[in-house]
Amino acid sequence: MEFVLWLAGVLATVTACKFVFAVFKRISSKDNLADVIDRANQGISNGANKLVDSIKKRKEDKREKPIVTIH
Repeated sequence: MEFVLWLAGVLATVTACKFVFAVFKRISSKDNLADVIDRANQGISNGANKLVDSIKKRKEDKREKPIVTIH
């Protein structure tokens, strides 16, 4: 009985390893890797554009405020 459980454990381990290798192989394929890089590039570009717009808006807000001096 112990041998049967040991054999089932070995087969389950081998099957799990095959599954993990198949997933990593699919994820690391050239097409998927290129898609991931493109999405990351697009996200970084969008973030940079939002930052630039935010800085421009702050500069415009500073220019619009009147300077008040007390005599």
